[in-house]
Amino acid sequence: MQAIDFIYERLHEDISVYYLKQLHSLLFRNAPYVTASWNPDLKQHVNKSMVPGRFKQLPNSVLKRDGTMHNYVDPLQVEPQMEELVQFVNDTHSKVHPIERSAIAHYNLVRIHPFDDGNGRLARLLMNMVLLKYGYPPCVIHTTDRVAYYDSLEAADSGDLSSFACFVADQIVKTYNEVVSDMRHLVKQ
Repeated sequence: MQAIDFIYERLHEDISVYYLKQLHSLLFRNAPYVTASWNPDLKQHVNKSMVPGRFKQLPNSVLKRDGTMHNYVDPLQVEPQMEELVQFVNDTHSKVHPIERSAIAHYNLVRIHPFDDGNGRLARLLMNMVLLKYGYPPCVIHTTDRVAYYDSLEAADSGDLSSFACFVADQIVKTYNEVVSDMRHLVKQ
């Protein structure tokens, strides 16, 4: 809840790298470690310590559904790429539509993967900060749409950002329709 309050209190401010680090720190203030990998010899997950709000110190990657590894941005490139990301988000003269801008911001934070854990959550919060800042409703990415979410992120990795932007737009509409339906249901009671 503190993270949501933090966002709303600063909604009309520019986003900075420091701001995103603070938000990550709020989200994970009680998370001293992250589950890093599965150790088949020990038949258990291996944990590594995590410092909330601090960029990763070691390279990170993820095993994709097809069995290949996806490597994220090297730790030495995180700071400059995060600076580029916040510059893009804050560019008020941009001709990029807010929904597309929110999707690009989300994608790039996930692509950079600046933290040891919580990058997806932070990306969704960043996406919603952009949407709210420009008067759009928040977007909930539904767990039932997880496969389409990952497919559209993979398409973006291949250079097709429009697929991810369309996915985000569809999720905004879906979220909005669910809110309207819930409100109509409440009014009828």
